[in-house]
Amino acid sequence: MNHILSKKLLTLLKEHGEIKTYTQDEFINLENTEYTVFILDGIAKVKMVQSNSSVFLYYINSINNIVAFNNLFESIAITIQIIALKKTITLRIKNTCLITLLQSDKELKYLLVTAYQQNNHSIMNALLEILSSVENRLWNYLNLRGRLFNTKTLKISKSEIALDLDLPNETISRVLKKLEKKYFLKRDSDYIKLI
Repeated sequence: MNHILSKKLLTLLKEHGEIKTYTQDEFINLENTEYTVFILDGIAKVKMVQSNSSVFLYYINSINNIVAFNNLFESIAITIQIIALKKTITLRIKNTCLITLLQSDKELKYLLVTAYQQNNHSIMNALLEILSSVENRLWNYLNLRGRLFNTKTLKISKSEIALDLDLPNETISRVLKKLEKKYFLKRDSDYIKLI
C-alpha cells in the first residue's frame, strides 16, 4: 500500500474504523454521511450526477486519499458517485469518532483539512474544465488518466470516456480523430497511446 498516512495514524484509524474492499467497477457507498472514507489502496473515480447526466470530477488514490463529501451538496439535487477502477481497499470511520481523534492528533487534523481543500479544488478544476473546449477537456482527461495509471497506453473505451465527460460517443470519436491528426495520440481498437 502506498499512502500518506503514517503507520501510527493508520493503526489508530484501523482501531476505530472498518476496512472494506471493493472490486473493479463497484460503487463505493457514500450514502451514510455519518462516515468519512479513506482510500488505503487502489484508485477510484469521482463523478457528479444530476438527473440523467453525470460528469467526471477527478480520481482518488492512496495519495490523495480521503473521501469527505459530507453534506457538501445537501442544498441541491446533486449526487456524488465514487467507482473503484481496480481493487480498492477503504477504511471508513464514524465522524463522531473522527472528531474525538482530531482533538488529540495534529497529523489527522492536517490531513483532513488538506483533503477537504483538495476535494474542493478538484471540483472547481473539473467545473472550469467543463467550460473549456471539448478538445482540451478530452486531452486533459486522457493525460490525467495516463499519469494516474503511470502509462502512456490507455485501455479505455470511447463509451467510458463519453460517460465521464458527459458527451456523445460521436463527439469523442471526432475529437480523438482530431487529436490523432495533430499527433497527440495514436488510436487502436483496444487502446489509446499518448504521444
